[in-house]
Amino acid sequence: DETPYGFHLAQDEGFEVTFSKDGPRNLFAKVVNKLFDFDLVHAWRNRHAMSEADVIWTMTEGEAFAAALLMKLGAIPRRPILSNAVWLLNRWPSLTWLRRWSYAALSDELTVMTVHSLDCLPIAKKAFPKLRSELMYFGINVEYFPISAPKLSRDSDVIHIVSAGNDRTRDWDSLLDAFGGDKRFRVTLVCAWLDRARTAPFENVSLLHTSSMSELRDLYRDADVIAVPMRKNVFSGITVALEAAALGKPILCTETG
Repeated sequence: DETPYGFHLAQDEGFEVTFSKDGPRNLFAKVVNKLFDFDLVHAWRNRHAMSEADVIWTMTEGEAFAAALLMKLGAIPRRPILSNAVWLLNRWPSLTWLRRWSYAALSDELTVMTVHSLDCLPIAKKAFPKLRSELMYFGINVEYFPISAPKLSRDSDVIHIVSAGNDRTRDWDSLLDAFGGDKRFRVTLVCAWLDRARTAPFENVSLLHTSSMSELRDLYRDADVIAVPMRKNVFSGITVALEAAALGKPILCTETG
């Protein structure tokens, strides 16, 4: 997209959109993030921009609750916060009572919380009963991933499987157990955190830690099958599947989230 998550599209509706500015992820920022469970340093660096805004619009819970804390402390004036939960509700059952209490206290500052899956919605309503929670489906940029007819023939007898994703619930073990070392398949994985030691035993598996969007799109087009292996979760994690479907590629997808 032209901007992260397509937020620039709000300009087409007549809104003025100002984007936050990121800073270095030093040790202090990492410690504060670990302590609070959200990105307070990033919010503090952007406190002046948030103070000048009419509405604060966030993509993940990390930015939303950080802004809420600054409001609670009086560091920035109260503004409507349009928040979105991606991973928090999946982790909710494992959080300590203190973490849950702090999130519940800060939720008073949020105006609305959106989620991306039906499974998330009841958890959000139970965790934050006073907060308006809404299901918000999301999509992809079909100008960048143009809707294409399925290609039914292959150029090689070896089936090329491409699987990309950085979600911590990606089930790489099952995918490698199924196809690793099988010469009928060529497997390309794209993941920032997967250790090369995990894929090294398999000659038919290659691992990319990073790729540009254009490189990823080329990989999709070269693939015979797009795989989306996931461990059980309540969020989504299917952006890859949407992109693959737009390009007309068969999808092998875990039924979860």
